[in-house]
Amino acid sequence: MTKRLQGFKGFLVIWFGQFASIFGSGMTSFTLTLWVFQETGSPTALALSVFFGTLPMLVFGPLSGVLVDRWSRKSLLIASDSLAGLATMGLLVVYLRGEMVLWHIYLVIFIAGVADSLQVPAFMGSITMLVPKKHYGRASGLYDLAATAASIFSPIAAAGLLAFTDLKDILLFDLCTFGLAILTLILVDIPQPVESDLGRQSKRSFRKDIAFGFKFILNRPSLRGLQSIWMVANLIGTTANVLLAALILARTGGDEWVLSGVQAMLSAGAVIGGVLISIWGGPKRKVQGALLCMGLSAIFGRILFGFGRDFVTWIPGALGMFLFIPILNATLDSFWLAKVPPDVQGRVMSVRITASRSMIPLGTLIAGPLAEKIFEPSMMPDGVLAPILGNVLGTGPGVGMSLMFILMGILMLGLTTIGFTIPAIRDAEHLLPDIDVVAIAD
Repeated sequence: MTKRLQGFKGFLVIWFGQFASIFGSGMTSFTLTLWVFQETGSPTALALSVFFGTLPMLVFGPLSGVLVDRWSRKSLLIASDSLAGLATMGLLVVYLRGEMVLWHIYLVIFIAGVADSLQVPAFMGSITMLVPKKHYGRASGLYDLAATAASIFSPIAAAGLLAFTDLKDILLFDLCTFGLAILTLILVDIPQPVESDLGRQSKRSFRKDIAFGFKFILNRPSLRGLQSIWMVANLIGTTANVLLAALILARTGGDEWVLSGVQAMLSAGAVIGGVLISIWGGPKRKVQGALLCMGLSAIFGRILFGFGRDFVTWIPGALGMFLFIPILNATLDSFWLAKVPPDVQGRVMSVRITASRSMIPLGTLIAGPLAEKIFEPSMMPDGVLAPILGNVLGTGPGVGMSLMFILMGILMLGLTTIGFTIPAIRDAEHLLPDIDVVAIAD
């Protein structure tokens, strides 16, 4: 029998397959976005596609974590790729028959979201079983880098292919990448963790298993504080981020080239940060390093960006906004992986991810009304804040959203300060013991 790959080499093989799958799915997502808009011309139809993609993690995330702790993580990864691949195959069939309609796309996006809700905690739990503790940061950084790089280059690849072909070939390519991802998983041995005393005591009914993830975090002040800080940070960051395109278009009179240039700088910052953390591995003091990254992102990202008025002055803030985020995410991931017993990581990590992502819809909902009803009118030439801030920021369309970026950055800087001043958060690395990883022997 051929010996399967293990350890960090095994992780890199799986990572390559997952990157290919994410890239193929990104191409499909871009092409379907074009199809939806061309067929409907409706922003609401596009918004619903985002909604159906994010809903499964919020609904099924904690349940998926229970499955990760109960079943083989390798099998779940294969199942998640297979589920998404089958949905894509179904879409290909209805497209070839000329019967594809909008609800088919929503259904496929929803199924892909369900697959993602399984894959994320299973993949995070697999890092612990494949990668030495000192490389957790690198592994998590590579995972973030795959998603970032795919989000940048898959639309470009899809647009290039669409000049010569149509949705059919994009879907076929996506199916091939699912196959490659499954093949890499078959080639690698992902050990199952030995059951800890905590894991043994916690396994009861599905309902109680779901509750366990919440209780694990809530009963530990350091984890509870960290989770609270990053949930608020996600809310603040989303409230600013969703307005970025509107801000730029409003301040430039609808210049799409400036918008694309700024988005390229944002992507460049994220890629640089992802490459850096993948090589470096992150700071030794994980929590304090993550807090510092959040503060740096606030100062050299959102605040600096808010003071910009044109493409040249937006470049530094655009680079700084996402440069520190991959480092922050990978550093936090490595902290949680080191502190949570491997056999309960599915439940704990899925609750952590679900709680953090739950802030994204809320930030999206409040951003528009805040901009339209309060900040934009306040920074018009006759607005109440124009005499106070007009000389610094200017006045007119988009300036209110620039002010929001500055204020969101200040709030995030305040969160950083809170994190450093609360001992349970600042000293979490020393207050919580590291967990020794033991795999079930073959």
